[in-house]
Amino acid sequence: VRAHMRIASLLQAAFRFSGQPEMFAKALAACVAVGDQTGSPEYAIPARALAGNVCMLAGRLYQAVEYCEAALALADACGLS
Repeated sequence: VRAHMRIASLLQAAFRFSGQPEMFAKALAACVAVGDQTGSPEYAIPARALAGNVCMLAGRLYQAVEYCEAALALADACGLS
């Protein structure tokens, strides 16, 4: 999971600097894949927040809020809020 989180982070940075739609899709997919790993909340929580950041960079604010709320919900569920 750690390696996948690093990849998601790198893809997010690549999208931030390139703004290319295909990079958005790759970055978001990588973040969501790690964010779905709820057995590893130490990675899933920041990955969900990172997915929100990717969406915010793309101007998709409602989707960004949904991912950030999902990160907070998982943190609450794990007692990490």
